[in-house]
Amino acid sequence: MYIGMLIFLSLLFPVAAVYSIFKYKQRMGAGKDILIEVVPDKQGMIFISESFTVNSKNRWCRVRATFKHICTPGQKTRYCYDENVHSYTIVIADVKTKLLYKGKGSLADHFGFSWQMKAPEGTAQTWSYCEALLLEFIPPVPGTYTLEFTARTQEQFKRTGEKEFSELSDFHLFVSESVKPKKGKAAARHHIDMRGHCLPGK
Repeated sequence: MYIGMLIFLSLLFPVAAVYSIFKYKQRMGAGKDILIEVVPDKQGMIFISESFTVNSKNRWCRVRATFKHICTPGQKTRYCYDENVHSYTIVIADVKTKLLYKGKGSLADHFGFSWQMKAPEGTAQTWSYCEALLLEFIPPVPGTYTLEFTARTQEQFKRTGEKEFSELSDFHLFVSESVKPKKGKAAARHHIDMRGHCLPGK
């Protein structure tokens, strides 16, 4: 019914129909959020330890983060792509605390894929909104799992004797199920099939 309506509309409004198809596919690929964590600002370090329940079998799940990056103007190209800046770790375990995955990286890897906007006049900072793909995985079986996530949200540097800063705020962490995995070499580095680690008794 939906596809038939899109074909009909495409004869009348081609651009609107194409956009509708794009949004439909995007919505289908996004899956369903099964865990959302909102982190208070000005903490310096993030530590999240929460459980989530997967209901779908043999389907991909995704862990992603959204945040606002604030830094000293002109600082991005020199410091913010260092793998030690805003480092994070992510751990997935089953209900028996059996380790299924442990990985680490830098949230700075995702600064280059955001839209940078200058701060209002008179403020010495720039900011950008970012989205980070942290992990896509197929769990062994449907059930309850534990996610542990830590990250540094505040960094300070010195250049020519002056202090500079980099900070993450408005941080949200999401776990979604039944997603369509991202394509490309960069995304493939975050793909993990955990079905070789079957839960006891399953």
